Amino acid sequence: MIEVAHQYGLRAPRSVTLSPASAQDSLYLDPSLVKDCVVKPVGSGGSDHVYFCKTEPETLQAITTIQNSTTLLGEKSPSVVLQEYVDGPQYFVNTVTAEGRHIVTEVFRYGLTEESGAPHIYSAITVGPEDNHYSGAVEYTLSLLDALEVNFGASHVELRWSKGQWVLIEYNGRCMGPEVPDEVYFPTRGFSQISVLATMLVDGLQAAEQEVLAGNLDGCVAWLMPIPQSNGVLQQCHWDLVQTRPTVQRISRRPKIGTYIDNSNRVTTGAFGMVLLGSSDRAAVETDLQSLESFDAHGDLFTVAPGKDA
Repeated sequence: MIEVAHQYGLRAPRSVTLSPASAQDSLYLDPSLVKDCVVKPVGSGGSDHVYFCKTEPETLQAITTIQNSTTLLGEKSPSVVLQEYVDGPQYFVNTVTAEGRHIVTEVFRYGLTEESGAPHIYSAITVGPEDNHYSGAVEYTLSLLDALEVNFGASHVELRWSKGQWVLIEYNGRCMGPEVPDEVYFPTRGFSQISVLATMLVDGLQAAEQEVLAGNLDGCVAWLMPIPQSNGVLQQCHWDLVQTRPTVQRISRRPKIGTYIDNSNRVTTGAFGMVLLGSSDRAAVETDLQSLESFDAHGDLFTVAPGKDA
């Protein structure tokens, strides 16, 4: 895929895949990737076992850790990807394709940090043409899908705006995950990637296109995936701070009191709750999301006690 992107003039990071058997030998084949790189499993989800490494020892340790682990998807001793590090804001574009024609269902901008050698994706919000990067993200994505000869199905493309150009982070031939529930999407936008895909499968491409055109493209959907800021036993969740925000529609996957918290692998699956926001008033959603992000960053949403037993 990286090679195809390069052939069509689309920037993509240099990368190499290492199997458990070849890891040590392969490192010396491309020494430029040993430093300032991203190390991650070949197949997983979210930020599962993703590491940012600045030195060769950090890279070697990350490879060993991943190949001695079990991924979010249950794979043991996975192969590892070393990828050139790309700086900049990260977006993702969701599409549905039939007969080689692509329908863009939404564009999201991530909220993320890159601290302690690993990424932490904590939020995302839909953006439209009012975002300076919207058109470019869409253009890159459609060009990539054409280059890959994607003719049918759903796609989820992640990319970063870096040094004045778009750079591919990853392509996934699937719908985005975790999926935002219909009861949040439909009152706000009138459709979702899942609903457009279903319409296309049942009623055809034209009906899917009409579903998007009939929706509210100005509607704004966002989510926050909070996580406790320290290890220990979860004592209390302060959802009252969340529920007072007017654009909050739902809190899903609320964690159980007494759950042991381990932040060694901050996987972005919403395991500690997923706050879903939606409104036709974009400014209101942005204001509420920023407030919730602040609560989360300061550790105000959870009370955690030291130890491993409730």
